[in-house]
Amino acid sequence: FVVCFLLEYLVRLGTEIWSNFFCFKNFEKCIKSEAPDLVISVHPLCQKIPMKILRKIKREKNLKRQIPFVTVVTDLGGAHPTWFDPCADKIFVPSEVLKSLALKRNVDNERVVMHGLPTRPGFWEPSSPNKKNILRKKLGLKAGLKSCLVVGGGDGVGNLALIAEALAKKLDQCEGSQQLIVVCGKNEKIREKLLEIKVSDSLDLKILGFVHNMDEWMGAVDVIVTKAGPGTIAEATIQGLPIMLSSFLPGQEEGNIPYVVEGGYGSYSKDPEEIATTVKSWLLDDEKLSKMSANAKKAARPNATTAIARDIAELLYAPYEPPTEVEINRFEERKEENNDIIT
Repeated sequence: FVVCFLLEYLVRLGTEIWSNFFCFKNFEKCIKSEAPDLVISVHPLCQKIPMKILRKIKREKNLKRQIPFVTVVTDLGGAHPTWFDPCADKIFVPSEVLKSLALKRNVDNERVVMHGLPTRPGFWEPSSPNKKNILRKKLGLKAGLKSCLVVGGGDGVGNLALIAEALAKKLDQCEGSQQLIVVCGKNEKIREKLLEIKVSDSLDLKILGFVHNMDEWMGAVDVIVTKAGPGTIAEATIQGLPIMLSSFLPGQEEGNIPYVVEGGYGSYSKDPEEIATTVKSWLLDDEKLSKMSANAKKAARPNATTAIARDIAELLYAPYEPPTEVEINRFEERKEENNDIIT
């Protein structure tokens, strides 16, 4: 325990020294040139330096109130300790796991707010059977068939080709028809390779490149195979999708594996054959599929984005003290600048 504590302390100290030496002046120039009314951090290494600069600005301009600083943690089942600085006005976390981590880092309980992970507008509306049918018709999918979506991120990374090939082979052997959709992202080499897969008429296979409507594809299927990225996991839960995790980035994504598995709506394997066997068993078991989907929806936080935005707005527009003369003058200057732009 002592060794772990010392290692963590040395890592934090080293990170702070390195950041101060290489990044302080650039951060200071950026913040002062933008003259923000509030600063939001969405990166684990962007807490100490910005807050140090905001304290400096407060002293230099004799502000009664320091410019508010909030952190929106974008990890899910595990997070680096540098996310959690006790001096932040608010720290928004997506899960109980990360709330506990924040409290262990000596962050006051009232500063930690749990709303969920921010998602894109396309994921603000939870899935429903009617919505799924509408999306399937729109996307050219066959009604009434179980469907699996395989994604590898925008760059189509990981064992995407091997996983897709194993799934196509396994699902093609099923009694009854199935659908398999593979999104290759910008990886044209993998897309061209997968287009050569030969399957029978019982499997409807679609091989796609980069798509801009991932919310619609996720809303139209029954299962998703993906790496353990926090954003995709959060989006999949909103759509009520059982999740087959195929890989993770060491450290930042590793904690997402138990988060999904222990939540009862997913599994993990890096072996393409095991992935294919597991997904096939889900698709052929309506009761299991329904139970996992219900568990996914329990973990979903479709209102996270708007809830976080609302709390930030309240922090911004409800100052603790009346504005100083300096703050009023700055507001008037900005108002005039905006009027000039509109004119």
